[in-house]
Amino acid sequence: MPARDTRPAGVKPAAARGLVIAAPASGCGKTTVTLALLRHLRDAGARAASLKIGPDYIDPAFHAAASGRACLNLDPWAMRDSTAAAAVATASAGADVIVAEGVMGLFDGATSHEGSTADAAAATGWPVVLVVDASAMAASAAAVVRGFADFRSGVDVAGVIYNRIGSGRHAELLVEATAETGIPVLGCIRRDPSLALPDRHLGLVQAAEHPDLERFLRTAAKTIGAAIDMDALMRLARRTRTGALAATPIPAPGGRAVEARHGLGTQAPRLQSGPDERTAMTPDAAAGGDGRRPPGPGRRTAAAHGAESGRIASEPSASGLQAATARHHPGTQVPRLQPGPDERTAMTPDAAAGGDGRRPP
Repeated sequence: MPARDTRPAGVKPAAARGLVIAAPASGCGKTTVTLALLRHLRDAGARAASLKIGPDYIDPAFHAAASGRACLNLDPWAMRDSTAAAAVATASAGADVIVAEGVMGLFDGATSHEGSTADAAAATGWPVVLVVDASAMAASAAAVVRGFADFRSGVDVAGVIYNRIGSGRHAELLVEATAETGIPVLGCIRRDPSLALPDRHLGLVQAAEHPDLERFLRTAAKTIGAAIDMDALMRLARRTRTGALAATPIPAPGGRAVEARHGLGTQAPRLQSGPDERTAMTPDAAAGGDGRRPPGPGRRTAAAHGAESGRIASEPSASGLQAATARHHPGTQVPRLQPGPDERTAMTPDAAAGGDGRRPP
């Protein structure tokens, strides 16, 4: 007997099949693998779409460059169920397959029980392909895979891709050990510096700033596409379990694409700077004048600041910093900030003689 349809009225299943690219932790290479898959599928003529699980705004730009399609976020913690379903439906439109990239480790979320990649996989019914950094492991990697596969019911770890392997023998050991788990190894990717994406504090260098993103995508698609059994990977993709509410479309990029769980329908007030942090308006502003009056005590003009110290005017004023600190951290003594070597204009010897005293940085 077929399963009873329990979807609410007006809900229809999304057409595209999907899968989730996840990892045991950040830094295992899931973004690189995701981008390579998207570009490889695009080059092969497949209609591949993507989603980024969680609130990340950097990775979706890389996804769009790889697939040629806008990438939406899918956040099981911040989105209502209907909004999440609509994100899936939007990605499904005109697509054959959806590749969803996870966030951090598979079970990491906003809390220990909410907002994880595993939550998204369980809600959609999509299988998980685990990308494991095996650079410092051999047979032990199989224990990691089994642990992730058995950790939570309702989350199907259906395949594994080993990344950063050192040799053919290394790959053989990984495949032999993983065979005991019953989870197929879809590919082993050699360690390759050309597959590394530049990063910085709290994330990757943004797609628009990448020195040669198109070359990177071509290289990744060719290298990783050859290392992975793409046919086996695509056979794992499944129809979406969650329906899509036709009455809840996702606006085009640039609109409000995400609704928060709290404060729905509220208008965020425009932030106003405090009296110590703004330049106040004078009555002549309406008449077309500059409309500003000199800053208050402790906030020197750029000219005065430069003439007195020889530094660029972007250094925060001591009194302004002290005042802000006093408001938020009473009793804390803040040292005077000194600009770094790349942020100051150096003094020349003629400063003492009354000259300008500055040379270009």
